[in-house]
Amino acid sequence: MNLSNFSEVDAGNGSAERARCGLTTPMNRATWRTLRAANRLRRISISCLAACLALALAGPAIGQSTGAASTGVSGASAAWPNRPIRIVVPFPAGGSGDVLARLLAPSMAAGLGQAVLIENRPGGGMVIAAEAVLRPPVDGHTVLLTAASFTMGPLLRARLSYDPLRDFLPVTQLVSSPLVLVVREPGGARSAQALIEQARTTPGRLMLGALGPGATQHVAAEMFKAAARVDMTYVPYAGGAPAVNALLGGHVDAVIANYSEVGQQVDAGRLRAVAVMTTERLTMLAETPTMTELGLASVNATVWFGFNLPAGSSNQAVQRLHDEAVRALRLPDVAARLAAIGMVPVASSPAAFERHLRTETDQYARIIASAGIKVE
Repeated sequence: MNLSNFSEVDAGNGSAERARCGLTTPMNRATWRTLRAANRLRRISISCLAACLALALAGPAIGQSTGAASTGVSGASAAWPNRPIRIVVPFPAGGSGDVLARLLAPSMAAGLGQAVLIENRPGGGMVIAAEAVLRPPVDGHTVLLTAASFTMGPLLRARLSYDPLRDFLPVTQLVSSPLVLVVREPGGARSAQALIEQARTTPGRLMLGALGPGATQHVAAEMFKAAARVDMTYVPYAGGAPAVNALLGGHVDAVIANYSEVGQQVDAGRLRAVAVMTTERLTMLAETPTMTELGLASVNATVWFGFNLPAGSSNQAVQRLHDEAVRALRLPDVAARLAAIGMVPVASSPAAFERHLRTETDQYARIIASAGIKVE
């Protein structure tokens, strides 16, 4: 029976219509509906068969086109950076780490072709900031500004949600910065020796402020107390700037802070630097003795700052971030501003920075164990 010529009008009983469709006997409407459905199914099957045949014949060309498109998409997704960069600073605004990040951000943004944003997340000895950086997505667009307290976390805290060496990738050590012991001017001790004598005659009464707990400044404070054999009450602050403000306000008797956080106040005569925690005197504090000169050779601590990315970030992200940070550090205007606040550019490679992190971890493990330093 030829169904190709069948339509609704052929459902009649006329002989002409039956002959055209190949029918020899009249049919009722139910039979006609059945035949119409069969006809439609046949047409669909033929169309599908034709489409499949055409697809098979065009297969190689389509495969090549799809492959090219896939490569393009993959390349676009792999491009870094493809959105603004966020630098998470574990210190409050105004501190030396914050100053450094904001100093580098404009030059880095120009080189990367994306905005570089600063987000302050102080507190917890860098733990709050580190945990924020580890949250997904891990794509290299969120950077952690690190300092020595980064490696001290596992040494001071029994329970830490991350491992600094396992869960982060080193990018570069940016700078190093000297620590200074300062007192209020006027009214404070005239020298480090005077401060030590006062502390010995009034055990537990003098307040020593510093960033912490668990920061380099905290460890330096405990090293100073142990070496000088004094009982001073350590007062932790979320950053160097709040500690300095507390000293200016008379809330503590001395502070250990980065030179960048006290230099202007020293120059203005509001603070007095009584000792530096470096092996040699600082050019900008030429009259201030080192701890070694005071007979406290074991008290030697320097702050550093670096960039780390969460593990899983691409090699491209690590290298681009490194290159732009180093380029920014070497700009004459940036170098001049760093020198003015006592920061020395380091600009290490990722491999050199990793070695530095491991060396620092071993060094502070011995210091912390020897001094019995704990974070409550």
